[in-house]
Formats: sequence, structure tokens, C-alpha cells
Amino acid sequence: MGKRLWIIGMIILLTGICVVCGWQYQKYVNVHNSKIEKSKLPYQEMAKSEREWVRDCQISSGAILTYGKDQTVKQVNVNPYFANIAVDGLLSGKPDQSDLDMARKYMEWYFRHLNKAEDDLVNGAGTIFDYNIVYKGKGLVEEISKKTYDSADAYAGTFLKIVARYMDLTNDQEWLASWRNGLFLVSDSLLNCVGQKNVFANQWKDEIYYSMDNCEAFAGVRSISPWLDDLAKTKSQIETAKNMAHYKDKSITLFHQAFWSNENQSYEIGFDQTQNYISFSDPDRIYPELVCLIFPQVWEMNLSQKIGREMYQTVCERRDWETLSYYGNESDSTWPVFAYAGACNNDKRLVDRYLKEYGTIVEAGRGYPLHVDDSGWIIQTCEKMI
Repeated sequence: MGKRLWIIGMIILLTGICVVCGWQYQKYVNVHNSKIEKSKLPYQEMAKSEREWVRDCQISSGAILTYGKDQTVKQVNVNPYFANIAVDGLLSGKPDQSDLDMARKYMEWYFRHLNKAEDDLVNGAGTIFDYNIVYKGKGLVEEISKKTYDSADAYAGTFLKIVARYMDLTNDQEWLASWRNGLFLVSDSLLNCVGQKNVFANQWKDEIYYSMDNCEAFAGVRSISPWLDDLAKTKSQIETAKNMAHYKDKSITLFHQAFWSNENQSYEIGFDQTQNYISFSDPDRIYPELVCLIFPQVWEMNLSQKIGREMYQTVCERRDWETLSYYGNESDSTWPVFAYAGACNNDKRLVDRYLKEYGTIVEAGRGYPLHVDDSGWIIQTCEKMI
């Protein structure tokens, strides 16, 4: 009888211990989860603010203004490359329906403004020019082509990436099919940029092969290629889809063969039509020297994660990018791509410092030189940190 009571007592004791431990553990989990949710708040708030700013930069036609709707001037700018990056930010994380709607409206604007062969005698059909938006009376605007752009490859690559991201999120097959011809036109325009070393030239007017442009171009190829296979209908489209799949499969190899320096154990800025590499005139300069080192990581073009971390550490050793001391002095850009690289490397301390400095700049007022490209990278940085 005594033994039985002892056993019952032990069971009661152990049950009590388990209940107390379970309660304590649940309390710990709740506190821990609360801390995590609290730590997300600053990133969520900043991402929300930047999303609102990007949305406010879109006009009724779908175009996204580079520096916002400054009604004190009669003419504002649309740069499709910057707009592509802004939309890439909108579509990062968990975009809501308004983000998806805005992205779709912008992409349709882009498709409607693609150049025909006679519009772009240098690089052919499927490219897109920068635009001026001229304010008229009664709220009307006129879109005037500048007949020029910075680069054919980067514009196309970043656009194809956001189309693919939009489709990954929505699987809107009907919408994609309705813009089939335009999508293949952009894809062909990017393939037309392939030149020496089987990588992309910025455009045939200059024929410079930049490593940064190629990160964006290959990212576009890798993103859109799976969608082209089922979409292709004509013989030409099937051939385009086949070529895009080829460059998708070879992207990392081709990029590193062209731009990785075994001698310096670093990335090159780029090379010209004679295959001479562009020299690093100032290794500590923000652009292009330092930016080109982190671009492969942020566009997922590194041969290995180890290389990405090493390039990021090199940048951190050369410059205190998180202080933005270069802004307004060495550069008019805030270069938030550095913060995104920091987020990719789990560098919370430097990312938080950068975001604090960036927030101070924004509080002083939007508009030139802050542009939607900045917001796109900031949103992606915040989503990465979350």
C-alpha cells in the first residue's frame, strides 16, 4: 500500500513539474515571439511608407514618375529602369492587391511603349526610351519620348524579372497571354544584346559589357524563361524560348567566365569591344567600383555564397557605407543596394544604421535626387530583414 502511494505521489509530482515547465516554456515562447514581432515593426513601418511613396508616383497612364508628382514644375521624368526596380520592391515580401494592381498597370504601360524597329535604329524593336511627362491644363499630361535610354540590357532584364515575379504571385495566365507578343519582343531585344564572351552589351551604340548590367540581364533571363516555354506559339517564339532557356542554364557560368578575375579574386567592372577590362581607377569609390562587387550577390549571380560574403566584407572594409557620408558629396544617390546586401549577409547593425540615416534624409523631403529606385531597394531590404 505504501509503495502504491509513493508511486501515485511521484506521478502527481512529475505531472505538476511537467505542467509548470510547460507553462514556463509557453511563457518563454510568447515573450520570445513578442520580441520578434516588435523587432519587425520598424522595418514594416518603413516598407509601408516607401510602398505608399511608390504608389503615389504612378500617374493615370500607368507610368511611374522618377522623382514624384512635383506640381511646381511643368515637366517630370519617367525612367523605365528605375520604375522596374521600384515595382520589384512592391512585389517583394507579401504584396497586397493594390501593389499587384499597380504593378500590372505599370507593366501594361511598358508594353504599350515598346519601340518598333524604326523607332530604335541602333538596337531594334523591343527596347524602350525614357520619357518626359508634360503637365497640361485640367490635369491632362502628355508623354514625350526622349528618344534615348541608358542601357538596353538592364532595362529589359529588370522588366522581365518583374513580369515573372508578378506571374509567380498571381499565375494570371490570361493576362500574360494577352501581352504575349510584347513579352517576346522584350525577350528578343535582350537576346539581341548578346555579344562577346556570350554576355550582354549595354547597347550597340557603345558596346560596353558591364558586370552590373549583366547581373540584371541574367536575372531577367532566369526569372522569365520558365514562363516562356508554355507561352510560345509561333516558330519564332519557340526559338526565343529555347535560347532564353539556354542562357538561363548557363547564366552563372557565363557571367563568371566574363567578369570574375582569378588574379584579383574579385569582380571586374566590365570590358569594351576590344575585350579590354575597365580599370578600377579608385578602389574605394562608391560607383562603380564598390557597387559592382555586391551586385552579383543581390541579383543572385554569385558562383558561391562564400564569394558573396567575401565581396560584401571587402566593401565594408573599404567604406562605411552605412553612414551615407557619400550622399550629397561623392554621389547624388543614396545607394540603398548596399543595405540590401547587408540584409543578405544578416548584418543587422549596419543595415539598421543605414536605414536610420536614410530615414533622416527622407524626413527632409522627397523629390530629386531621391527617386523610386531608392524606394524599391529599401522595400526589399526591409522585407529581407523581416
